[in-house]
Amino acid sequence: MRAFHRRKPESVGQSPGLLVYVGQDRDFAPAVSCLTFNAAEVSEACRELPALPPEPEEGRVRLINVMGVHEPDLVRRVGEHFGLSPLTLEDVLDTTQRPKAEELDGGLVFLVLKNVDYVIEKYELLEEQVCVVWGPDYVLTFQESAQNICEPIIQRLRRGRGRIRTSGPGYIVIALLDSIMDRVSVTLGKIAAEAEELEDELAENPDESTLHEIYRLKREILFLRNAVWPMQEVLAQLSSEDVGEFNEACGAYLREVKDHTAKVVDEVKTLHDLLTAMLDLHISLAGMRMNRIIKFLTGIATIFIPLTFLAGVYGMNFKHMPELNWEYGYYASLGLMAVVGVGMAVFFARRKWF
Repeated sequence: MRAFHRRKPESVGQSPGLLVYVGQDRDFAPAVSCLTFNAAEVSEACRELPALPPEPEEGRVRLINVMGVHEPDLVRRVGEHFGLSPLTLEDVLDTTQRPKAEELDGGLVFLVLKNVDYVIEKYELLEEQVCVVWGPDYVLTFQESAQNICEPIIQRLRRGRGRIRTSGPGYIVIALLDSIMDRVSVTLGKIAAEAEELEDELAENPDESTLHEIYRLKREILFLRNAVWPMQEVLAQLSSEDVGEFNEACGAYLREVKDHTAKVVDEVKTLHDLLTAMLDLHISLAGMRMNRIIKFLTGIATIFIPLTFLAGVYGMNFKHMPELNWEYGYYASLGLMAVVGVGMAVFFARRKWF
């Protein structure tokens, strides 16, 4: 089960701009990858950032990815290399940030995004924060995990097909946004498939474990919704040019990503509503089953009330009672009880009370 983010005690009450990592503990060494490209060629390197040239060559764009932000000193050196403020680096290190877009000094654009994945074997939604700094000739990304989130983009750059090498860093940002939304779509599909299995189970033979599974999925969908919903605001800001500026060709692709995001948000809302309905249905079915059992037992108890009355009357052992010494009194009493019991059972059955 996925836990809520917990802020570390050492980060509470500190002054703004203090670089303290807030997030899950990581046990791998951070790495920095750098890919420089233009329309003709691509060069790659994995090295410490201070070894990179301070200024890129004319007409070339750099894609730099920092994998692992759990070492504040590395993040600080990266930030100093690109002239980022301590407040921006504080947002990079605080992995509990809400997705957002803002414009920095010098015309830079800073994005906070959420990348998600669903591990079916562990029934766990994995979420990591991805921060993007978009400069005039570079795209800088920070991510929590060791797996390079830019790998699909790097593969496209290596192949050199399409407009990805010639459309500038803005197009790289759009490609990254689209890649993240594709991952969300895949994650949503995995959860939806599991929800369909639970829906079939709910229709056939639901039990207490079904209720727990529905609640668990609904909880994961809530986390997914919180990661995806603010993306609409981010894309709205980018589309309106309040933050950043895309050329006309890139703007068309940005609108496509915006439409894709709106569709994913609608699907998340639909799945959330479906799980809520399944949860309510399970509770209603459990109540109906309980009502049927209670109704059946009530009918049985009601049938035995007059029989108990007759048995009680003739069990009082008074000396002078009618038919007490009658030879066939025992059989007559049993026959009367049988007639009363069967008659009440037939009456209840016709009224569909059983």
